[in-house]
Amino acid sequence: MACAAYVFLQAARLSALCQCLMRKFDTEIQDFLHVYNSCHMVYKKIKFNIFTVLFVLACYPSCLLASSFVTLTNLGVDNRDGALSVGFNIEIIDAAPLLDALQSDGAFDIVCEAEIVRRRPALWNEFLGTTSYTCTLTSNTMARECTVSDARGTHTFAFAQLAAELNRYWRGLTMPLLEWEQVRRNNIYLLRVSFKIARTNGTQWASKPLFFINQDLLPETVYELEVEY
Repeated sequence: MACAAYVFLQAARLSALCQCLMRKFDTEIQDFLHVYNSCHMVYKKIKFNIFTVLFVLACYPSCLLASSFVTLTNLGVDNRDGALSVGFNIEIIDAAPLLDALQSDGAFDIVCEAEIVRRRPALWNEFLGTTSYTCTLTSNTMARECTVSDARGTHTFAFAQLAAELNRYWRGLTMPLLEWEQVRRNNIYLLRVSFKIARTNGTQWASKPLFFINQDLLPETVYELEVEY
């Protein structure tokens, strides 16, 4: 009897100890989950904020973020003369880099290319059309002037007023993209516009395909617009 009572007592103590440990373990688990959930909420908030910042940086023209001297402004699309057209300005922020390059007998192409696709859920995007604008800049350092040529003709601007003249000349540019009949209602379209200033008279040895130096005055900058119609 005494042995049985002893075993029963020890079993009761062990059961009480297990229950105490389980309560403590449950408390620890609850504390852990509370901390985890708090941290997870903070993580999600940080993640959202980082995503927001990255989204803003991605949408904001990267040339402005890099303190570039020239950028596209007023970029948009509209219906002009029965065609979906891309409208934009080319704006010189700081004329010094461009003047330095021109005074070093540089020749450049201002190249702007655009393409548009229709978003299709669960399918590849549908390519609709592409267009481009090119303007050539050449310099006459003796006369201290720049010759500007595009589809509208050829013009000559003095170095002294180059920034103001080019900003006026490049205001309200339009690139027809596709016929308006191709635009369907209740669709989302993605417009991708690339812009660069490419040197056209670079040294021959640096233009080899395997050579890694980029001689462009302004590397390619890409803008993306999502348009719902």
